[in-house]
Amino acid sequence: SSGINAEYGRLQIQGMKKSVPSKVDLLGTQKSPARGSLKAVCRNIMKHDGVSGFYRGYFISLMSNVPTSGIWWASYNVLLREIGQYFEADSLGTHKMPVQATCGVLSGAVSALATNPLDVLRTRIQTGGSRSLVKATQKLWSEEGIHMFTKGLTARAMSMSTSSLLIILGYETVKRLSYKHQHEHNISEQYY
Repeated sequence: SSGINAEYGRLQIQGMKKSVPSKVDLLGTQKSPARGSLKAVCRNIMKHDGVSGFYRGYFISLMSNVPTSGIWWASYNVLLREIGQYFEADSLGTHKMPVQATCGVLSGAVSALATNPLDVLRTRIQTGGSRSLVKATQKLWSEEGIHMFTKGLTARAMSMSTSSLLIILGYETVKRLSYKHQHEHNISEQYY
């Protein structure tokens, strides 16, 4: 339910003309015995779109998520190299956690900015818009014009920056523990 509510809020931020998609009643606002349940949502998708309805927007999701991830990792490494040069390394020779966290947050914002139009299209297609990428783009352009590139950008950048911070804290902690273990192992081998 919270995922559905988050998507509903995202649709409002992205400026959709309809607050609730017409084809698929994601919030379960139509009267039914299992109102809003996963079972009711699945039945509704199956009824309106068949099995292919469960894969609505799969292609555009790939088109959005793959570049987002690539841009995220590339910008993280560039930012880490550029910003990290001004700070002293830790005992393992890696950047300190605050530098890594800052670069993670910034890389989230960079990748959100670069791929936001694809995310807006993905959201429109997955929530009952046209299944055609070209038609969805044309419709979005006719409704929003140049503003289609910035719909929901602030919310997306904040969301991605926050998740990037958590990802980097986890990733760099595991990496640091691995380096520490490897470093201790190498030192112990030198004495034997």
